[in-house]
Order: sequence, then structure tokens, then C-alpha cells
Amino acid sequence: MGRPSLKEQRSAEILDAFARCVARFGIEGSTLERIAEEAGVKRTILRHYIGNREALVDALGARIEREYLAETEALFQALPETDRIDTLLRYLFDPTYYADLEGAAVAQALISSADTYPDIAERMRGWIKRFDDLLAAELARAYPKADKADVRAASFSVMSLYFNVSTLAPLALPKRYNDAALRGAEKLIRSLAG
Repeated sequence: MGRPSLKEQRSAEILDAFARCVARFGIEGSTLERIAEEAGVKRTILRHYIGNREALVDALGARIEREYLAETEALFQALPETDRIDTLLRYLFDPTYYADLEGAAVAQALISSADTYPDIAERMRGWIKRFDDLLAAELARAYPKADKADVRAASFSVMSLYFNVSTLAPLALPKRYNDAALRGAEKLIRSLAG
């Protein structure tokens, strides 16, 4: 009887190491040598379990897309029946929601590399579109008489405020910035009432 395959476990460990490198050095600065050192393996092991550099980047992009899509779906599914928008905004603009600074750095690095890696760009666009669609649906539900274009504009604007605040999190800005972003999002949404 043969030994069980370690491919899934080793691949996950290598992707974890790659993500840590990307958070520190960006995509281009995450050399195969750095990744192998971070994973505690020889460089040939990277190729054995995942493949070349392109395969590593694609695997990390696929993992981030899956994780972010799952988190986004879970967030909207967990909203209560009442006060959905207020609950959502409190959650989005609560710094503990985006406290995973390493994950945010990885996402930023992936987005920044979109011009070099079109598949990554497509994955990130897909996640952002899903987030925007869910947010717009929530706003349309809360403001059924609002103009659809205004709902879309408010959705994208609120999402942009959230992304901006979350990407600035590593700076540990004073709370007033989060509070201001939350107030701005609330104002945008209230404008849908007409």
C-alpha cells in the first residue's frame, strides 16, 4: 500500500509561503528562492507541487478569489432581516473586519500586478463585480423607488470607500478616518431616498 499523497498539503504550505512573500515583497519581488526559503523547501519542490512561476501566481490568485468570494457571500448571507444596510456598514467600516493586513497586502499586490497577469485581473474583477452586485441588490431592496443608476453609483461609491479604508489600514490612521468614511457611506445611501 502506497503512502498518501502530500500534494494538497504541500501545495497549501507553498501557497501560504508565497502569500507571506507577496505581502512583504510584492509579486515581482517574491522570487522562487524567497518562496522556497519561506516554505522551508528546495526550489525544485515548488515546481514539483505547483509548477512554474506562472502556475504559482495563478494558484495564489485562484485561492484569493475563492476566499474573497466566500467571505463576501457569507457577509451578505449573515445580514439580519432588519437593519441590513446599517449592519453591513458597521461591519464594513469596522477596522477589525479588515484586520488581516497580510491578506490585504496580498490582494493589493495581486491587483497591482493586473497589467502583467491578465488572469489575476479577471479574477479580481470577478470578485469586485460580485461584491458590487450584492451591495447594489441590498441597496435596491432597501430603496425600491431609487433610480437604478443611482443605486449602482451609490454601491460603487460605498464599495470604493470601503476598499480605500481597508487598504490604508496598515497606516493605523486615527479612528476619525474610518468614522468619516462611514458617515460618507451613510450619506450616499440616504441620498437614494430621494
